[in-house]
Amino acid sequence: MPQSTYGFLVERLGTIGLAYRQPVPVPSLRSRESSGSHTPLALTRRVAVETLMRNFPTRSLFVSTVVFGTLLLVGHAAMAQLVEKKALTLAAARRMVAAAEAAADRKHLRGVIAVCDDGGWPILVERMDNSAYTASVELAPAKARSAALFKKPSGALEDAINHGRIAAVTARDFVEMQGGLPVVVDGQVIGGIGASFDTPDHDIEIAQAGLAALTQ
Repeated sequence: MPQSTYGFLVERLGTIGLAYRQPVPVPSLRSRESSGSHTPLALTRRVAVETLMRNFPTRSLFVSTVVFGTLLLVGHAAMAQLVEKKALTLAAARRMVAAAEAAADRKHLRGVIAVCDDGGWPILVERMDNSAYTASVELAPAKARSAALFKKPSGALEDAINHGRIAAVTARDFVEMQGGLPVVVDGQVIGGIGASFDTPDHDIEIAQAGLAALTQ
């Protein structure tokens, strides 16, 4: 057992022993070194464990405490393996959609705006009254999903097809059309926004207006 792990476990066991009003004198590695003792480390650890067993009220309590201490160590190691990441909230999605809708209103455009998370799942889909195309209800979320999962504008897929990569059309459940943009925060893609209106240029413009609202 590494010295750091041994020290951590001894500290936890000693703390639990005090909670039961049972003083647990545990030989520490530091005190052994400072006293100049040349007792083997393995023997010191064995003495520490035997001391703990004598001072705990029952053997079952000692075993339970050891198990608890082991779980603490495992949990500590597991936490070290986790990473933190940003995520789009419903409030953020509403802010983006509101900004995109306002941009559409200024140009007297009607369509559908969608925001999804980094897995492509919809967070919010808004269909404006009198949308240019009924199909936009499917196209806008699909554009957002394509942008999020490919981590690039959905228009890049359309450009690839137009420049000869015909095989891109075989990507299932993706829409290779203008109007989908990835949502990037601190270099990390956390979702996508898609817009489906009357023309590709308007789709991009509305999606960009919604994306800009996230940083304002």
